[in-house]
Amino acid sequence: MNPLLKKSLLECDVVIIGSGIVGLSSAASILEKKPRCRVIVLERGFLPTGASTKNAGILGFEGFIDIFEDSHTLGEIKVRSQVEIQQEGVKRLLTRLGKDLTDYQQNGTYELLTEKELHHLEKIDYANKVLFPIFGENVFEVVNHKIKEMGFNENIVKALVFNKYGAQIDSGKTIKNLSEYVRKLGALIVTGAEVLDYKKTQNGIIANVKSLNKDGNVNSFGCKKLVIATNAFSNKLLKNKVDLCPARGQVLVTKPIPGLKIRGTFHFEDDFYYGRNIGDRILIGGARNTDFESEETEKFENTEKIISNVKRILQEIILPNHTFEIEHQWAGIMGFGKNSRDRILKEVEEDVYAGFRFCGTGMSTASYVGDILSEMVLQRKITPKL
Repeated sequence: MNPLLKKSLLECDVVIIGSGIVGLSSAASILEKKPRCRVIVLERGFLPTGASTKNAGILGFEGFIDIFEDSHTLGEIKVRSQVEIQQEGVKRLLTRLGKDLTDYQQNGTYELLTEKELHHLEKIDYANKVLFPIFGENVFEVVNHKIKEMGFNENIVKALVFNKYGAQIDSGKTIKNLSEYVRKLGALIVTGAEVLDYKKTQNGIIANVKSLNKDGNVNSFGCKKLVIATNAFSNKLLKNKVDLCPARGQVLVTKPIPGLKIRGTFHFEDDFYYGRNIGDRILIGGARNTDFESEETEKFENTEKIISNVKRILQEIILPNHTFEIEHQWAGIMGFGKNSRDRILKEVEEDVYAGFRFCGTGMSTASYVGDILSEMVLQRKITPKL
């Protein structure tokens, strides 16, 4: 390759591995603060292959039961901080792209409780007290009159708790428009670029990328700073040095359903089932609790056991009075910790930064996380709420 061309295409100030929402948000934040910075984003697939384009598109924070229980184990300050991060992340995403380019809708979130879960209702007042300093009002309220109105199974769903701050976006549309935004800022996004490893040198950092050609060659991208934004897959580059466990989420979407009343997002069975409407369709996923061991995987596959359980909940609980057909189904990979679900943002070694373990909250928190990673890269003093 012409040496001048190689310098223009393969050398830069910052290489970001991963073009999901965290990687793109990091690139956007760096270039917004330092427009002349040369940024290259490397993506192993033709499109982002992790959770960013394969999630349910649900924005928001934990339900009232988690707020109650986490406040007693982690402390109220920590819980408020986590909620503030998610709220701030959504705010920054909308500031950057707006509602139209994300298809943002704030229709609220519904938590469905069975008879055996009714005792949890006594936790609502405490959860509201914990979050009151943030919102200045009660967040959670019981709206049992909507059980029938929305068409849930009244024989099983005995209480419905509503949080008006729950929202949803079109994940694919968001990533597409965020990619275009980052390109306009001046970043080079290279797809089909699977990073095999990286190495520190006297002159900086080299990210080695598997060639798409059959010649077996490896292309190398040189940079001064490296950001690893591959979430559940980060241990491949970090040599299994971090507490990170992949967790597959399987999702399906129905064909349009005439007369569908559900508007908003919903959670059932301790958040192990989750979903939302997409116009007159229902998107629903979950059921990891029926096969935890098999779902700790990096394989993008749907399995009969999980999908059959998701369909069962959809038929019995969510759409008991409707016939429906499944039009799409897919799987995405989230990043959890074996010992903690806290997000991790750190300098893993000099000039190498990583953000991972978002525990299914990546779409909500990514814009905030990207700002923190950009501050680390630009070596500015920060005090993240993580």
